[in-house]
Amino acid sequence: MPATLVHDVLLELIEHLHDDPHSLYCWVQTSRFWRTRITPILWRMPFIHLHQLKYKESSCRALIRTYVSCLTRTQRKHYIKRNILSQNEALPTVNYGQYIDRLDDHIIVGVLVGTGWFSSYASRLNIFDALLKLFVTSSQRLTHISLTESYVNPWRSCFFPRTLISLKLNISTYFYQLAMKTIRLQQALEELTLLHGRGDILQLYYDFVEPQKESLKKITFIECAISDAYISHAEFNKKVPPKLTELRFEQCSELDVEVLEHMLSGRMELNEEDGNVFVFLGH
Repeated sequence: MPATLVHDVLLELIEHLHDDPHSLYCWVQTSRFWRTRITPILWRMPFIHLHQLKYKESSCRALIRTYVSCLTRTQRKHYIKRNILSQNEALPTVNYGQYIDRLDDHIIVGVLVGTGWFSSYASRLNIFDALLKLFVTSSQRLTHISLTESYVNPWRSCFFPRTLISLKLNISTYFYQLAMKTIRLQQALEELTLLHGRGDILQLYYDFVEPQKESLKKITFIECAISDAYISHAEFNKKVPPKLTELRFEQCSELDVEVLEHMLSGRMELNEEDGNVFVFLGH
């Protein structure tokens, strides 16, 4: 069997180890050939790995130190002064930020807190902004973004890629307009999760769903205050995205499920009802 075929088969198998960083790290050590091929897999979602490790301090510090070393010289000087980087620390040969494919601000902040270096709001905000800009400007693989922390302004210095598959956003008053802009810029968004919004179902539809109507497959509202809209059943049915397979409401106040069920009849049906969770599935 040709060596290239063996390598291709092995790489396909290694892809299935993307959630096992220990095994990937061991494999990276075997040769330069495998290091260049496995490094992108190993660094695809490191924050999630640390979340699974309960934010172990030494691991959190190692990860943040690596990413800080990928920042600009001016930014690095700031963290050298804070003794997060050493003056003579060797810089990485690659920008590890280019490999990340998903961002979750809640988990990133968890890692920052886990280092023990960023105890104040201001320090977390500064490093979060710097890392977010690094990831957004470096990564060609970014497809999933979750930005729900109300005290972090994720739009401060970044422009998000237009090729996202999944987007989870806080749409409270402070973030409403920025969230609308982010969604409208996407080319083919498939999953959309909205938190902390307020308004009638039709207004929320026009602001956040309509721009991605042709591609959306799953929509979730979490802790939103959703009131009824004066719209006919037939008209509302026309507005349901054609590829939508799941419409989910979790802990949404003011939601009249019976009215919504009537408006969606013929297009989607209530499949699951558990306390404050209501799920409509497409036929």
